[in-house]
Amino acid sequence: MRHSTFVIRHSPFPILLLLAAPALAQPIPTIQSASADVIKRGATTPITLTGENLAGASQALILGRPGVTATIETPASADPKAPKNPKRLLLSLTASPTAPRGLRELRIITPNGVTKPLLISVDDLAAIAEVEPNNIPDQPQKIELPAVISGRIQSENDVDCFSFPARTGQRLIFDVQASRAGSKLDASLSLLDSAGKRIAHNEDTNGLDSLIDFSVPADGTYTLRIQDLQFRGGPDFTYRIRAGELPYVDALFPLGAQRGQSVEVELTGRNIDPAHKLSISLDPADRMPIHDVQATTPAGSSNLLALAIGDLPEMIEFEPNDTREKANPITAPVIINGRIDKPGDVDTYKLANINGPVTLEITASKLGSRLDALLTLMDDAGNVIQRNHDPSPPNTGADARIVFTAIKDKTYYIAVRDLVDHGGPDYGYRLSVAPPQAQPPDFEVSLRTTTLRLNRGANTLVIADIQRRGGFNPDITISLSPLPRGVTCKPLIVTTQPSSGIFTLTAAEDADPGYFPLTVIATATATAPATIPDKAAPDKSTTAASTPDKSAAPRTITHSPLPSPITHAIPQAFLTLHEPAPFQIQRLGPPVKAEPKTTP
Repeated sequence: MRHSTFVIRHSPFPILLLLAAPALAQPIPTIQSASADVIKRGATTPITLTGENLAGASQALILGRPGVTATIETPASADPKAPKNPKRLLLSLTASPTAPRGLRELRIITPNGVTKPLLISVDDLAAIAEVEPNNIPDQPQKIELPAVISGRIQSENDVDCFSFPARTGQRLIFDVQASRAGSKLDASLSLLDSAGKRIAHNEDTNGLDSLIDFSVPADGTYTLRIQDLQFRGGPDFTYRIRAGELPYVDALFPLGAQRGQSVEVELTGRNIDPAHKLSISLDPADRMPIHDVQATTPAGSSNLLALAIGDLPEMIEFEPNDTREKANPITAPVIINGRIDKPGDVDTYKLANINGPVTLEITASKLGSRLDALLTLMDDAGNVIQRNHDPSPPNTGADARIVFTAIKDKTYYIAVRDLVDHGGPDYGYRLSVAPPQAQPPDFEVSLRTTTLRLNRGANTLVIADIQRRGGFNPDITISLSPLPRGVTCKPLIVTTQPSSGIFTLTAAEDADPGYFPLTVIATATATAPATIPDKAAPDKSTTAASTPDKSAAPRTITHSPLPSPITHAIPQAFLTLHEPAPFQIQRLGPPVKAEPKTTP
């Protein structure tokens, strides 16, 4: 067995990089769990956080949509001189009556830094926290519906059971939200009658999340049981279940709209009118890529669905268009909102009078559609030019993607169908047909790490990524501000290739320790002319194209990272500046390349 020798050296100001973060002497604060992660609108909810190194917490940050505040509570009977429990923290979270539903990020600020976020859900239903023991149907936790049940499958083979009264004729919805919110739980959900017989079961309706739609046959007491499909469990196996006689939206159509326009959205689902529609006006200044949509009925609000927001002109598919002879004529650039209405349905589009590179992209699954898209490009005789099901590279965000070079005076046909010929009201899609530079030249910036820790007299690294669109090519300058006294960071310049870069933050030996939120600013000058949409209103068969505005002068574009599409939180960098470790450990002798094998 080979042995390694180490020496401990006193070092008031050792140099540590972000890649060596585990060597920091200061304990890292973390949130491991919460007694509840759902708060009701118009109410104050006490929550106990469990984690590590939470002692001395000075502030609770709520990031995302407005309307929620958090206060760190100190029990009145506590001795102020007694040491604080570094693993537990009591909060009061208050949501205003008008706070938008959805997720928020909760972070705790301590003398040793800022925690990573814990997701908190705001709802208009009463929140019920799971209480153990509730592992068997004979000893369930008793609840009243409607409610949001918040719990955790704590360990291997753990099962959570909840009993509730129900009346004949009720249509009850049990919507598990786990995997969609980042939980490791692969939910298996069952409903039992008063005799313990399983009368409903579901596993993977919404990805790995379960959904049960149950019509109550008789008055009585019923039991809901949830577990992991593979009998796993742990701190990361959390779940929320929206349960009760609630509206539930399966699908909306169209799946998106153009920024700054108005759109009428058709909702289909359960416990809602068959022709439920919403009129939505979109703010032209809102940079969010999605808009939350929900159905509201006397019984309450439904689950939230995403309406995509784009910058290109839009049109809606119209039937019949199953063949090339009946294809919908389109003019690029355009985003087509279509739907595979029934099994075996095919939607066909005719594209002519275009020359040069063209990109076809289908977006469906990430907007909640069940479509497994198959995209086909054909010539005027019906011969297949390209066909795609899974785009390469896969990180494009599209369900299907084709790139080709169009030849002037030739006509092309585009067909969309489900891979296995399924179809229905929840098989919608968005088909983008556009040259690479159809969108106005622009870009977005993001950071790979937002929780930063730095010692006085040391360095740390931060990686920034740039996503370009519309053929935007100029260099982009990214900066962090305001930097605390004694911390320096040169602005990062990102060129076209590669599309990322590394900041180096350096702290002087006399830099001010503490916690500092930093704003990310990215600036560039667009040298290409902008594009403006033609003012002619499109009819159902044609769509206005974008034409160059040749008089447009170069313009300066300044962006911060886009808010999270899930939590709407605006990304910031949270920097904690520490005193350096009093010592460092160094290896004596050559580095060990590999531990030699031993023979028993």
